[in-house]
Amino acid sequence: FAVRYLAENQTELEVPVNMSRTYKENDLSVVTTASGEVFVASADVSAEPYFADRTGVRDVTDILQSAIDSVSALGGGVVYVPYGTYRISKTLNIPTYVTLRGDYVDADRGDYSRATLLLLDQKGTFKTSSAVLVQTSAAVQGFTFYYEKQSVTNPIEYKPTIETQGDVCTVKDCNFINSFYGIFSYNNSLRINNKLKTHCF
Repeated sequence: FAVRYLAENQTELEVPVNMSRTYKENDLSVVTTASGEVFVASADVSAEPYFADRTGVRDVTDILQSAIDSVSALGGGVVYVPYGTYRISKTLNIPTYVTLRGDYVDADRGDYSRATLLLLDQKGTFKTSSAVLVQTSAAVQGFTFYYEKQSVTNPIEYKPTIETQGDVCTVKDCNFINSFYGIFSYNNSLRINNKLKTHCF
């Protein structure tokens, strides 16, 4: 709808409800995920100007947060993190009206090489803070979270992988591998779907 509206009107698309900012035509792109889902994104972290490392070698926390903050400054939208491995070492803050979206793959059935995996760094940060903080009317979708230094024999009590604050937060299509706690919500307005899975080795 957004792309069609912009093509026909050659103007700015007014954001609905009480959002005061607007989307410009060049801020939007149509994305088709590896699983065939189609949606409109405001930023793709693998593309210009971000070029986030998708191999898990380099820390991309600041790059992802920069993309999230840029989309938030436009009034909200979708930050797309295409399939690959992304190393995270600090909390990602998802502000109001922003969706952080990856490529979901069922951890038990799919081709895992086509999943968006957030590799949670071994530096110990997540012993004291959550990996993702979701604010009011924000969302996180389509990710696999993996703690690379978790241990069965000597479990590490990490903070919750996802923490929600405020009302109407959404967590959808996520896998939690080696989380000590998966999701912590401050209220009853968390919307979750049936594709959330937790795995421990």
